Amino acid sequence: MSRSRHVSSSGYPRWVAPVAAIPPLFFATATVTGGPTGRGAAIAVGVAVLPWLVNAVLPGRLPAAVFVLWVVAPLAILNTAGAAWGVDLSAEGHSQFSLMLLVWLVGEMAARAGWGSIVLAVLGTVGVVVGRIIAEPTFSHAWLFWLGGAGVAFLTGFMLRRQQHTLSQLRAAQSALAGEAAQRERQRIAREIHDVVAHTLTVTLMHVSAARRALDRDPAGAREALDDAERLGRRSLADIRRTVGLLRAEDESPDTHALPDATDLPSLFASYRSAGTPLHVERTGSLGTLPPGPGLALYRITQEALSNASAHAPGAPVEVRLHIREHEAELVVTNPVGPAKDPRPGGLGLVGMRERVELLGGRFAAGEEDGTWSVNARLPLESRPARSGVPT
Repeated sequence: MSRSRHVSSSGYPRWVAPVAAIPPLFFATATVTGGPTGRGAAIAVGVAVLPWLVNAVLPGRLPAAVFVLWVVAPLAILNTAGAAWGVDLSAEGHSQFSLMLLVWLVGEMAARAGWGSIVLAVLGTVGVVVGRIIAEPTFSHAWLFWLGGAGVAFLTGFMLRRQQHTLSQLRAAQSALAGEAAQRERQRIAREIHDVVAHTLTVTLMHVSAARRALDRDPAGAREALDDAERLGRRSLADIRRTVGLLRAEDESPDTHALPDATDLPSLFASYRSAGTPLHVERTGSLGTLPPGPGLALYRITQEALSNASAHAPGAPVEVRLHIREHEAELVVTNPVGPAKDPRPGGLGLVGMRERVELLGGRFAAGEEDGTWSVNARLPLESRPARSGVPT
């Protein structure tokens, strides 16, 4: 059930409005039944209680200013002209319980209404008390008690208001954090799918192109290239399904951790070599020592860099240098720029590589210099606060 069914327009739970109507009903009953009042006094008190009953049925629908005037007007008449109806307006008379309605009104307005309605309720309460003193001088010694009660009600309502405001801010912050976490997760999945698809299409097209060129002169080689393309496509389709499955995985099954890492780099290099890319790899350090986060990042960055090199400079030699040190891993991928001199702007590949590196607190650079395109990534291998988000 949605939160809107449990919370009124003022932000309080819906049960608060009916509960808030109980004390006014008690005060009105005490006013009418406690001593001589007459029909006119009963009508005045009954009218003054009606706004709470309306608000109990339709929380937040009655404007606060209308609520205040609806309560204050009949009580002002009762406490200034009630003597004409036979109402005892002295300090000992039970009619003073009608002033409790005003005290309650001040507290409720302080808890849920705007400052205009709060000021109107306070002024109305003061005015009714002063009017009663004028109508019955023996009541003058009780004015401080009622105004003090109104002050306590105001402070109590104001504290409830601040608490509700804080709760609303916490709910908004929680909602924003949940939205941000969902956005980061979508970006992470998008990066994984982008890298898998880009790598698959690039290498598959290279195999298909090789098969097309060898179809007439080397049918067996063409079949082998097509077999490699089919095998790569099936494997990549499984990778995509596994990656998308992470979105709905509810347990810690092995499939949820089946993403590649640095130990899969040799097979990645082999797939590009088999597709005809002249690839030279220089590596120092052990791939097995890399943590899962940096290992996945290095794999995906290398995969994207090789995919870009094959797409923008097909057939050009590519050099990969990977140095794994105690506290840092450095990856450099270079290749000659293709005939179009395309600096590769506007794609998601460079953005994704940079995001992966920065999420791990590393440094990334890519660009052309002297006819050579270079991708450089440095990843820390020790715990370090990420610049933004949470590394995956």
